[in-house]
Amino acid sequence: MQVSRLSTMPHGLYGMTHFDGKGKMESKRACGTWQEYLSVLIATPQEKQRLEREVRIQPITFQRWITGKSRPREENMRQLLRAIPMQHYIPFYQLLVQEFPGLKQESGSTANDFPTFSLEFYARTLSAHANTPPALFRQTLFDLILQQTIKQFDPHRQGMEISIVCCVPPRSGGKVRSLRQVNQVGTLPWTREDVFTTLFLGSESLAGGAVTHYRRQVVNSKNEPTFLPIHWTQHEESAAAFPICRQARIAGCLIVSSAHPYTFTNELQNQLECCASLLALAFEREDFFALEDIVLGPMPQYNEQERYFRDFGKRVSQAFVKAHQVGKEITIHEARQKVWQDIEEQMLHITLYSL
Repeated sequence: MQVSRLSTMPHGLYGMTHFDGKGKMESKRACGTWQEYLSVLIATPQEKQRLEREVRIQPITFQRWITGKSRPREENMRQLLRAIPMQHYIPFYQLLVQEFPGLKQESGSTANDFPTFSLEFYARTLSAHANTPPALFRQTLFDLILQQTIKQFDPHRQGMEISIVCCVPPRSGGKVRSLRQVNQVGTLPWTREDVFTTLFLGSESLAGGAVTHYRRQVVNSKNEPTFLPIHWTQHEESAAAFPICRQARIAGCLIVSSAHPYTFTNELQNQLECCASLLALAFEREDFFALEDIVLGPMPQYNEQERYFRDFGKRVSQAFVKAHQVGKEITIHEARQKVWQDIEEQMLHITLYSL
């Protein structure tokens, strides 16, 4: 299946680049009309068939629109806008309203509009916050918010991954030195195995930059130069990170990755920032740290980290045994936290030693 990349061209035109089945890049001419853009969108049979189903039209209809043999109704165009991948929404919309100005007036919409979270979703989140028992509280809120977010912003499952990373609590008197991924959801090309991978992130990561600078960090294409710290993972073409904050203190970060470049419009960034604010409800007061108490170090490359986690269960059991030997009672949470701190220390030592 071909993957499209979009870049803004001068004078309001849009250039599209395609990759053939062998990964070879093929440049396409700029699209100056919505018909030209549509012809590129339906270039692959799978996508053409999907859009035909979503818009509820006959197979020949797209071709008639493109050649000018028939003119679509505005309702057809509204349905098409809802169906196209979100990375194409804005440029296609901007070309479309030149011929269908009535689309501008629909509910006061603009080219930057994305569907917003419903009142029902906020009500469900607040209800879960108020009524979920402590043992299930955090995971329930994580699942509720992440599932709704990926459904909202990747409704056609075009390729998005959303992760939550938390500050690893330091040992007594220390500084926060790393972040740990604790929850994740994703759509293809991210697989189940990708989604449930444990990772540590530090000063080398986009999330680390968002946390230490207390503001969102966005890179809209991995093929463009950036001064932001980022380590690209498989499938990522653009990425954004949003700190999870409460009362000017930080618990971690929301990371959103897209399989397409130029996904993160200002409007989408604003809505994802709201999502990060909602996630703050899932954390306890002691999970938040002042900026001056966060001094992230570099973590190893992601593909080098797996070996540190292989005996995690065994190490947790050993932590229980050692605590019992000295007459100390610890909880499963405390034992796991100690092991995570030990792993963090190992990684920091190896990484700093290799610099």
